[in-house]
Amino acid sequence: MGVDVPDLDDREFEEFLEDARSRIPVHSDSWTDHNAHDPGITFLELFAWIAETDDYRLDRVTDEHIEQYLRLVDVQPHPPTRATARVAVSVPDDLNGAVVRDREPLRADVSPSSVERFRARGRTELTSATVDAVISVHRAGRSDDTVANESAEMSFRAFGDDPAADDALYLGFQSDPFAAVSRLNLDIEYDDADLPDPATHGDEIGRFEPSHRVVWEYYVTPTDEDQRDGSWFDDTRWQAFADTVSETAVRDGTTALYESGCVSLPEPPDWPSTPATFFGGNDPHYWVRGRLAQCEPPGPSPACDAPDGSSEVPQVHYEIPPQLSAVRTNVFEVEHASMATSVDCETLDQPDTVTLKRHGGPTTTARPRQRFHFDRAPVQTATITVGGQPWDEVPDFAGSGPDDRHYVLNRANGVVRFGNGVQGAIPEPDQDVIATDCEFGGGDDGNVPASTEWRFECGLLANDVAIEPLGSASGGSDAESVDAALARATESQDTPFRTVTQADYSYVATHTPGLRFGRAKVLTGGTDREPADPIRVVVVPFSPPDVRPYPSAGFLEAVDCHLKRHALLTDDVTAVTPTYVDVKVEADIRIVEGTLPEARRRACETAVREFLDPLRGFEGDGWPFGRPVYVSEIYELLEETEGVDTVVDVDVATEDGTDSDRDTALPALEAVTVRILEEPEDCGREF
Repeated sequence: MGVDVPDLDDREFEEFLEDARSRIPVHSDSWTDHNAHDPGITFLELFAWIAETDDYRLDRVTDEHIEQYLRLVDVQPHPPTRATARVAVSVPDDLNGAVVRDREPLRADVSPSSVERFRARGRTELTSATVDAVISVHRAGRSDDTVANESAEMSFRAFGDDPAADDALYLGFQSDPFAAVSRLNLDIEYDDADLPDPATHGDEIGRFEPSHRVVWEYYVTPTDEDQRDGSWFDDTRWQAFADTVSETAVRDGTTALYESGCVSLPEPPDWPSTPATFFGGNDPHYWVRGRLAQCEPPGPSPACDAPDGSSEVPQVHYEIPPQLSAVRTNVFEVEHASMATSVDCETLDQPDTVTLKRHGGPTTTARPRQRFHFDRAPVQTATITVGGQPWDEVPDFAGSGPDDRHYVLNRANGVVRFGNGVQGAIPEPDQDVIATDCEFGGGDDGNVPASTEWRFECGLLANDVAIEPLGSASGGSDAESVDAALARATESQDTPFRTVTQADYSYVATHTPGLRFGRAKVLTGGTDREPADPIRVVVVPFSPPDVRPYPSAGFLEAVDCHLKRHALLTDDVTAVTPTYVDVKVEADIRIVEGTLPEARRRACETAVREFLDPLRGFEGDGWPFGRPVYVSEIYELLEETEGVDTVVDVDVATEDGTDSDRDTALPALEAVTVRILEEPEDCGREF
């Protein structure tokens, strides 16, 4: 139930005056003449009128008042946002090399009576070549992920379960991908269905820089002058695409396969003219690979030990091994937007012009606070001119003078407001108000479903190309209401942006923008610390259950920078890695008669692994830092496992008797062995 808003303007002038007159005897015995001719009563009448006027004003807080308050606390209502979608194009051979230009118009037919306008984001060269083979080569072996790449229900790990330097993802094309294009755009879809969303902290932007990189290379076919037998494992046969900062450089929009994006590869000067046959296949392919490599120079070193307990920190490490849904060609992104007028393919880059109208007439008058409106909304961008003279957009007229040619644009409603002659100039009469460079779009209407039919609106691509949406459009939202912005501002007051307490440090660390976090532990060195004492924040990233949750150098550096940005001036704070203690568990059990031994063994091993999990173990929120593993707890855990009759013996040992920093220590289950005793006289011990 909400709080009742009081009615402040609930008293009339006579009530204020009578209340003041009745209080005179309380404050003065000598004031006996309370008639209207008395000068004191005249003052009371004045004060009663002022009080009534103030109550009237206090009870009428408009949206403009709230917007002004929001600007004072640095909160702006969110404007309408555009929906975006990813679409794939099937390119016939006769259109190999066709170009989807930036801002190319498309239409999304939601239904026969509902059409939404979209446009392409960026320039895309189309190729008839498709990804025909996907091979992952890593230190654990080699896997053919072609079927997974072609299936919408499957995914694959690009560099295996434990990525290391020189692991590679090989992509084979049956036809020459550079036959008609100067750039090959590979759309890489990251599978994040089972992952937490990247953290956010207000409106801040993350600064995560991976401590490793993916080097994109192409295979060079042997020439007549060089008759060496070429093969996929011969690194001398692989040449890197240009990765310098230039127009012909590789553009990696995936942040080294940390997220979905486009990898744009420039055509190399020595691109092979003939394909090669690899990996025991029967068909030759043109080959491209992404090879995992260390950054040059190496990234920053974490302030703790490596995950294996050594002092050397690996520069090539993923918190979450890259898991991909698909690698495709001919995929580009579209956004919900349209121009002011219908344009053909020859005038896409020309500025659009709209004449605004006023309620009551088409031109300006000499009146203050004039309003003009677009014929549709929302408005994303527009430049306003009055009588051919450009005017400047401002959020409000609070800082505008009488001669300032300012206007306020309400993008959600498409309304342009001018000043009153005191705050903001009044346009000269009989002037046309013109909007140029107009772009419309945004709002919830752009979130079209995946079943929508797409097509280009003009050109060769309009009739001969099939467009397949890779999901529904998302991200479109209507303009945020003033009430919603006020609620967000109120909520933000409870969000820690300055680290004072341990809870503040933990919150700021786990909300480092762009990172998928697991846990954090703040260590101050004592309960009553002095301001100069060092503060350590132990960082545990989110990782799948089969991966040890250890931060890479880039991950740790991003958290460290975010903490320092929000720390007090006198605080010395450092993000550090956890110390993992390898633990081995051996257990001898007897199972209930009639149960399957192998199933009970797996159930017991799974129970132990889940119990000791650094992120999900113990009571469900991760193993406590510095807490030892007690044998009695393993006994109890196994006894509660279904199908276990008796736990005969349990042994818990750390590798080589490791003695680690207890403040940052977490168990890492190296091995768990469960033996099922079949003979009743077998006690499980050897003497």
